[in-house]
Amino acid sequence: MDISSWPAGKVDWEQVKIANPSFPHRTSKTAILRLRKLLGSDDSFRREALGVWDTEGSSRLISQSEWDACIADPPESGIKSFGVAFSMDGSRQALAGAMKHANGVHVNLIDALSSGSEMSISALADWLAERKDSTALIAISGQAWSAVLVDALLQRGVGKRMIHVLTTLEVTASASMLLDAVRECTLTHPRMPPEATLERSVAVCDKKERGKSGGWSFESTSPGGDETPIEAVSFALWAARTTKRNPNRKQVIW
Repeated sequence: MDISSWPAGKVDWEQVKIANPSFPHRTSKTAILRLRKLLGSDDSFRREALGVWDTEGSSRLISQSEWDACIADPPESGIKSFGVAFSMDGSRQALAGAMKHANGVHVNLIDALSSGSEMSISALADWLAERKDSTALIAISGQAWSAVLVDALLQRGVGKRMIHVLTTLEVTASASMLLDAVRECTLTHPRMPPEATLERSVAVCDKKERGKSGGWSFESTSPGGDETPIEAVSFALWAARTTKRNPNRKQVIW
C-alpha cells in the first residue's frame, strides 16, 4: 500500500497510536502526516512512524519471557522521575517515566521521536517543566542535544537539582541496573502489544561494550532499529533509584 496516498480518514490511527506513545496528545495527526512527507519513502515512514523494523538476524539481551514477567498495572502513587535519551547523532529521542513505590519501580515509555530539532526540544522542555513540582529527577544522556535540553529546562524554571546529565559510567550503570531489575522482577511495566515502540526496542537491543572496564550500554542490532526507548527507560529507573529528592506531593501517573 502507498502510504503517501492515504487520505486523512483512511490512516490506521490506532496503529499510529500504538507505535507513537505521544499520539495524539503531544503529536497531532497533522504532525504525523508532515513526517510522512518529510521522510519520503514508505519504508522510512514504516520504520520511523510505525516502528516497523527488520528484525531478521537481530539479537536481544532481555528475553521475551523475562520482559513479560514484569508486566503489571501502574501504582496509584509514588515518587516520579524521568529519563531522556538522545541518539548519538541527535536524530532520535525518547522520554520515559519511572514511579518509585513501596514494592519497586514502575516504568513506561512516554514519547519517542525521530528528527531531533530545536522545536522538538522546546516541546519536550515544556512538557517536563509543566510537571516540575511533582518530579524528583530528570536524567538526560546524549551529547547531541542534552545541553540544549538542560538550558531549555532552566529557562522554564526547572531547578538545577532536578536535572542530571549522566556520565558514561552512569549510562553503563543504568543499563546494568535495568537488566538486573528485570531479572529480579523488581521493575514493572505496562502490558503493550508487540508492535509498541518500547516492546520493539527491547526486542532488538543487545549489549554494546563501552571501553575496557566491562561497562556496556544498549545497542540496536536491527537495521533501522532504535535503542533510545530502552535507554530512556533505564535512565528513568536510574533516576528513580538514586535520587534522594522527594517532592512530597501527591503523585499522578504521567
